[in-house]
Amino acid sequence: MLAYTYTGRTICLDLGAYEGKTLDAYWMDPATGAMSFIREVTGEREVSFTPPPREDGPDSLLVVRCRERE
Repeated sequence: MLAYTYTGRTICLDLGAYEGKTLDAYWMDPATGAMSFIREVTGEREVSFTPPPREDGPDSLLVVRCRERE
């Protein structure tokens, strides 16, 4: 799942459809493509992500993906 903010606002998602699954959340810098791990999440009804401050602008890309089966 991808969510983009060009203003740097907090992104709120309903992950209830992913109940019982483990998801990994990352911020991606759209200028460089560098990704940084945020945290592990599960199928929560509401989860919020606030982008980290950046010197070159407020836009950020949130990447949430299902963890590979172990």
